[in-house]
Amino acid sequence: MLRGSRAPQTAEGRHLYRSVQQHYAGLQKIETLLAVVRESGTQSLRVGCTPTIGVGLLPQVVQAFLKRFPNTHISIQTIYFIW
Repeated sequence: MLRGSRAPQTAEGRHLYRSVQQHYAGLQKIETLLAVVRESGTQSLRVGCTPTIGVGLLPQVVQAFLKRFPNTHISIQTIYFIW
């Protein structure tokens, strides 16, 4: 029986509990990795857009963004859509 439980656990319940514990441990690892990335100051932004936006609007947006977040690497890929 698990701590704090009042009823005996089934095999399915124990399996579910172990699975949830594994996922929780995985989330903790992700949170730790994100904290390391935040502290390192290295950030990356990927943008996909049409050529019109990439040439017209995006340069001003990227310039303003980089003033606020100067350590960010920005990758822009323009995509031409054919309807």
